[in-house]
Amino acid sequence: MPQAIKRRARKVRGVIENWLSSCRGRAQAMLGMARDDGSLKGRIVRNASWVGVSYGSELVLRFGSSLIVTRLLEPSVFGLISTVSIFLTIVFMLSDLGLRPIVLTHKRGDDPDFLSSVWVLQIFRGVILTLLLVAMGLTWHVAQQRGWIAAGSSYADPLLPGLLAFVGLCLLFGGFNSINEFRLARHLEQGAVTRIDIVSKTATTIANIVFAFFLRSVWALAIPMVLGAIIRSALSMRLPGPKMRFRVNWADLKEVFGHSRWIAITSLLTVITLSADKLIIGYAFGLTALGIYSIAFALFDAVQNLPLKFNSAVSISVMKALENHDREAFRAQYYRFRLPIDLYSIAFGLGFAIFGQLMITLMYDPRYASAGHYLQIFGIALLLLPFAVTANILIAAQRFKYTFFVTLLKGISFLVGLAVCAYFKSLTGLVFVVGLQRLPEILVYLLAPGSGIPFSLKRDGVLLGLATLVTVGLALRW
Repeated sequence: MPQAIKRRARKVRGVIENWLSSCRGRAQAMLGMARDDGSLKGRIVRNASWVGVSYGSELVLRFGSSLIVTRLLEPSVFGLISTVSIFLTIVFMLSDLGLRPIVLTHKRGDDPDFLSSVWVLQIFRGVILTLLLVAMGLTWHVAQQRGWIAAGSSYADPLLPGLLAFVGLCLLFGGFNSINEFRLARHLEQGAVTRIDIVSKTATTIANIVFAFFLRSVWALAIPMVLGAIIRSALSMRLPGPKMRFRVNWADLKEVFGHSRWIAITSLLTVITLSADKLIIGYAFGLTALGIYSIAFALFDAVQNLPLKFNSAVSISVMKALENHDREAFRAQYYRFRLPIDLYSIAFGLGFAIFGQLMITLMYDPRYASAGHYLQIFGIALLLLPFAVTANILIAAQRFKYTFFVTLLKGISFLVGLAVCAYFKSLTGLVFVVGLQRLPEILVYLLAPGSGIPFSLKRDGVLLGLATLVTVGLALRW
C-alpha cells in the first residue's frame, strides 16, 4: 500500500511539474513577444499589461483610501469635494483642444518643435482655466453674500468659492505635463507613463490619509489633489523624449486649432451626455431614485472602465499603424485587435443581464432592489461597448469633423430620449435609453456612405443580435 501511494504521488508530482513547465513556457513566450519592440502585437500585449497594472493599482488605492478616510471625515465633506470635482471636470472638458489625439495622429507627432508648440498651448490653456475657476469662485462668493443662492442648497456652503479657486491650481500645474506622454502613447509605450501615474496616485493617497487625520475637514481632500498634480507634472518631465521648450510655431498652432474646433465641440456634447442622465433623474424623480440609480451605475462603470482604459491607451495608435494596410488586411487585424474586448463585453454583458438582480439582492438591502433591474439593462450597454473602438478608426484618420457629427446625432437622440421618459415619468424607460445610447452611433457607422467602417456579420452581428435579445427580453419583463 505505501508503495502504491508513493507511485501515485510521483505521478501527481509529474503532472504538476509538466503543467508548471507549460505555464512557464507560455509566460516566457508572452514576455518575449511583449519585448519585441518591432512587433505591433508585442507592443499591444505590453501596453495591455500596463493598462491592467494601472487599473488594478487605481482600484486598490481608491478602495484602501476610502476605507480609512471615510472613518475620519464627515459624509458632507465628500459631497462638497464631489461638487468641486464636477465643476473642475466640466471646465476641463469644455476647453478640450484634443491635443492628445492630434499628437497621436499627426505626421509630425515626434518632431521636437511641434511637441514644444503643443506644450506651450497646453500651458496657456491651464493658466486660462485656473483664472476662470478663480473668477468663478469670486462670483460664487458674491452670489452667496447677496443671497442669490438658496440657504439650504449644497451650493451655499461658504467653503465652496475658496475650494473652486484653490483646486483650480490642479489645471495650472497639469498644463506643464510633458507632451512626451502623448508621444509615448503614439508608439504604444505606456510603461513609463503608468509608473508616474502610480507614484503620483500613491503619494496623493498617502497625503489624503495624513491630512484627513490632522485636519478633519474638506481641505484634507483638496490639498492632496493639488499636491498630486504638482508631483505628476514634475515626474512627467523625466519621461523619455525631446525636452519641452518654450517655443511656438504659429503655423503649427494654426493647424492644431483647425482640428481642435471640432474636438472642442465634440467634448462639449460628451460633457452634456455624461451628466444629463443624473441631472434629469435628480430633477424629475428625486434624490432617492438618483441614489439607487447611482448604485447600479457605479457597478456598471467599474466593469466598463477596464476596456475603455485599454481603448483610450492603445486603439488610436493601433488604428494609425494599420491604416496603410489594404482593406481586407485592415479588416482582419481590426477584428483580431477587438477580440478581447468583444469577449469581455459579452461575458459581463450577459452576466449583468442574467444575474444583475441577484447581485444587488446579495450585496444590498431591499431598499436598493430596483437597482438590480437597472444593472440588467446596463448589460445592453456592455454588449455594445466594443463599438467604442470603431470611433477611433475615424480619429486615427483625423476625420474629426465626421466624429463631431456622429457625436451630435448620438447626443441629440440621447437627450430627446431622456426628456421623453422624464415627461412620461418612466424611470425604467430612461435607463433603457442610457443602455442603448450607443445605438444611433452604430447605425451611422453601418449605414452612412463613406464611413469606411468595417462590418462583420459574424462579429458585429452577434453583438447586435445579443443586445436585441436582451433588450426585448428585459422589455417584456418590464
